[in-house]
Amino acid sequence: MEPSFSAVWSRVTGAVPAEDELLSLRRWSQEAAEAARYFSVLSRRTGDPAIRETLRTIHREEEKQFRRLSSLYYLRTGERLSPASGESIPRRPLLEDLRERYLLAQERSEAYIRASESAQEDTKELCLTLCEEEKRHARQLKVLVERLL
Repeated sequence: MEPSFSAVWSRVTGAVPAEDELLSLRRWSQEAAEAARYFSVLSRRTGDPAIRETLRTIHREEEKQFRRLSSLYYLRTGERLSPASGESIPRRPLLEDLRERYLLAQERSEAYIRASESAQEDTKELCLTLCEEEKRHARQLKVLVERLL
């Protein structure tokens, strides 16, 4: 089977095909919505006011990420994304949740930086912004873990 012109051209130029970028935008927006929901639940589960406020701040920033990602997706496709209603969040020790969220924030930061290398200009700008936000979230979560240990 012969590869399509766009597939060959994307390999030559290093550009991400539009379909791949759209899939990434959709996935990232759902990840941001899920993270916002997760941080909202975690903030209600802790009794420490300082930890609660940090988790609420991250929650609001993740909601904002969802809006920015879904807005860009809408501009590309004309299709509105709404946050998927996720499964219930299991109850486990806060330290475990914070560790998991720390690792996810690092992964998301790295994914955004990789995507920025071959994305369209507006997606590149957004990816670089989100990369920095995820790095900040990871730092904030690390501080919370240090506080709880």
